[in-house]
Amino acid sequence: MSGFGLEEIGIPGGVYLKESLTHCTDPLKAIEEFQVENGILLPSLRPMLHLLDLHGVKRLDFHNSIMEELRDKLIAQISELGKREGRERDRKLKELLTKSFPVIKIKALRPVVMCILKHMSHVEDKYLKI
Repeated sequence: MSGFGLEEIGIPGGVYLKESLTHCTDPLKAIEEFQVENGILLPSLRPMLHLLDLHGVKRLDFHNSIMEELRDKLIAQISELGKREGRERDRKLKELLTKSFPVIKIKALRPVVMCILKHMSHVEDKYLKI
């Protein structure tokens, strides 16, 4: 379950969920709490989820769609940042790489990391050896 880097960037992942389920008295309640704590945090979206359920849209499909849209917007912003010059650009790209590199093994997020690497003028060796 581990190995995806979520815990490294402060997002509860498989390890956290396994621990929660192992040490709880009510697994269904633990799963529900995990979903509430780690779901999309837009209060205006909660009622919409029920509408999507009525239309047979799977939550996984919905969340994947949101993730893809946000990923594409992030890649576009990184590309814009990459067109700039100077130390501020390099500093921001390095900071983004540090924060995002732990999730490089997640296929859906890999393009973000690769976009950052593409725009960096210098990449440290530790990022070139996975």
